[in-house]
Amino acid sequence: MIFDILYTLVILQVGLTAGLLFIFSIAVTPGLARLNEEEYYRAMKFINQVILNPIFFIVFIGPVFTMPFLTYMSRNDSNMFIFTLF
Repeated sequence: MIFDILYTLVILQVGLTAGLLFIFSIAVTPGLARLNEEEYYRAMKFINQVILNPIFFIVFIGPVFTMPFLTYMSRNDSNMFIFTLF
């Protein structure tokens, strides 16, 4: 039961992180490239202030902690252990 919940949590965290990076590279970065230096600095400053919150931390940094734990929990299932490593 806990393994399934953790597995789902890892999939959601990695998917949300991938989506965040994808959207940032596709939408935000080209928009920021059109700004002059002063506007770019201000925009990035505001983005950094807004993005640093607990939800972002859980989604973005969470897999660093949950993936090794999931790998450890799947050590008895050889097929799942190999899949989790890659």
